[in-house]
Amino acid sequence: EAVMPLVGALAAFEALSLLRQIFFGGRRARRLLRPLDEMARATRALLERQQTFESAAMLDDERLHNLEDRIKSLRPEETLRTGDRDLRGLEEAVNSLLARLHESYQRQGQFVSDASHELRTPIAVIQGYAGMLDRWGKSDEKILDEGIAAIKSESEYMKKLVDQLLFLARGDMGRSRLDFKIVDVSELVKEVYEDAQLIDRNHDWRIEIEPGVTAMADRDMLKQCARILCDNATKYTPAGGMIRLRTRATPEGGASIEVQDSGIGISRADVSRVFDRFYRSDPARGRSSGGAGLGLSIARWIVDSHGGHFEVLSREGIGTRFTVVLPPPKNTQPVIRKHDFRVNA
Repeated sequence: EAVMPLVGALAAFEALSLLRQIFFGGRRARRLLRPLDEMARATRALLERQQTFESAAMLDDERLHNLEDRIKSLRPEETLRTGDRDLRGLEEAVNSLLARLHESYQRQGQFVSDASHELRTPIAVIQGYAGMLDRWGKSDEKILDEGIAAIKSESEYMKKLVDQLLFLARGDMGRSRLDFKIVDVSELVKEVYEDAQLIDRNHDWRIEIEPGVTAMADRDMLKQCARILCDNATKYTPAGGMIRLRTRATPEGGASIEVQDSGIGISRADVSRVFDRFYRSDPARGRSSGGAGLGLSIARWIVDSHGGHFEVLSREGIGTRFTVVLPPPKNTQPVIRKHDFRVNA
């Protein structure tokens, strides 16, 4: 009986020891296994996220494939509409691009058509006179002289036309290289005026120069632009009419070149189109005067490439004034941009 209390005490102690090992051993095990548990949870989260990304990627791929198929099926006059709010920005960008491409194709087609039309007439004239010379020119001196003169005239016209077409084509393709330097615009316009007086004595040429006007420009190109404006003025100004050249500095520190005539003028409806290729406000006079309707288009390209713009003022029966406005030298960016000209009709 004396041993029984001792046995009970030992049994209780063993039970307490076992409970302590179970309780504290479990906590220790959990503490040791905690990093592995956290890694397992992170792995499960990554797997769930990957599945979500894969599902979204499959959805995006499907949407993009549908968008691609829709673009391929578009007709030239259609716009892209998917009804997908998430793709609305992309739709607008694609529609803008398609509109510009469509406009470019239309302009290119019209350009080729107009060029073919312009070349058809001189070719027909040359063929006609060549046939006439073949039949009668060998024995008739008058027909021989007439045929040779006509062929020479039409050949010169074709050469000028082809040169202008090549100039515009190189400009459109970005192959024209301009040499920008500080140019004395006043001196340049004075040279153009002196040349015009020598070539054309049928008009009253005048000049008003503000000295010291400068611009950042390609001198040869700018001079060609001024000559084109002078040539245009002589075509549409009757003999004895006045043509005036003027240079001045702009309030912003740039330069302006004015060519004003007292010719037939331009109608309000035609003013906005005079820079279009092959466009003539007076078709009957244009071909007879040797013009193909490309001069002002070339002048516009030159002014655009200098970062400038045109201002046009015209009254029918009174005359026309073309003004080239060039930016200050420090602000000039020698890149071609969309043309801007201001009309006062």
